[in-house]
Amino acid sequence: MKKLYKEPLPAYWASYLINGDRSGLDYDDELNNQPIGTEVAFIEKWLDNAGIEQILDVSDNSYYRRFNGLLTELADYTVTFSNGALDYTKKQ
Repeated sequence: MKKLYKEPLPAYWASYLINGDRSGLDYDDELNNQPIGTEVAFIEKWLDNAGIEQILDVSDNSYYRRFNGLLTELADYTVTFSNGALDYTKKQ
């Protein structure tokens, strides 16, 4: 069984990350059923770079902190990582 972790991510991503509903996000078009737009592409690339394998749940509570340099409303998502826990925020 994989270990579960809490990961702070933008609260408004919840609909897309949990239900696959991107209606509240910016996207331009699709190519072969793959999003090629701005915000959806950013989210997918960010998740891949972070090594997040699966998002299982999101908390009901939100709070404001910096994410990607901007003050953003965040929520804690329950996630698994593809290679266990990765500290992708640590600068090398």
